[in-house]
Amino acid sequence: GALCVQLGNPPAIADDAQLPTDPGLSQRQKFEMMTSAAACNSCHRLLNPVSHGFDSYDAVGRHVTHDEDGAIDPSGALPVAGG
Repeated sequence: GALCVQLGNPPAIADDAQLPTDPGLSQRQKFEMMTSAAACNSCHRLLNPVSHGFDSYDAVGRHVTHDEDGAIDPSGALPVAGG
């Protein structure tokens, strides 16, 4: 499993999850809001901090500093399992 933790299957609500469309929010803020529901956050509290570290790369691996919502915050963290 990811981060030495066995993750379960995504909850049924994951199929309908959509990023908020508020233009005042960054992509990171939108993703955090989208995954904040308890059913999602049980895994995303571990996954999101790691994935944010890769936000400064686009879909093909090019380094980027901005996306359609503005400057990218690529700060991430590697949570410790059980912590």
